[in-house]
Amino acid sequence: MSDANQQCEGGNALIVQHCAVFGRRETQVRKFSVSPVRPYAQYDKSVTVYFVEPRKRNGAYFRFTSGSRYREILVDGLVVYDSRRDIPIDVEKFRETEMRFRADPAGRQFSVGIDGVKREFNPRIPKYRVRRLSRRSNDGCETLKH
Repeated sequence: MSDANQQCEGGNALIVQHCAVFGRRETQVRKFSVSPVRPYAQYDKSVTVYFVEPRKRNGAYFRFTSGSRYREILVDGLVVYDSRRDIPIDVEKFRETEMRFRADPAGRQFSVGIDGVKREFNPRIPKYRVRRLSRRSNDGCETLKH
């Protein structure tokens, strides 16, 4: 698939998505088609893989651009398509991101309090939630801890 105008099609296959953040995902398909390289939105290169899963009537697709994932299509254990040929990725950055998420999948951070105790801190989860109650307190709100 080094030529951008070539198209790859086939029958029974396995589409393997390698993602630095979410790991490996396999999709068994009974029919697939790979589009030629073309621009998409703000990206100068994108490739779309159309496929139909076994026992399904409607197809689906994966569209991918440069980033932290690539896809391979395997037929009988042999790689017939590798998206890195059409859309190169930064392998060092991919491995770095992959190792970071394998070490700490939730992206947790820890902070040490005044008492020296190590506590988990995740900036995406608020420490306190304000909830309106039907029974009115002094200010009409109550602060609840998680």
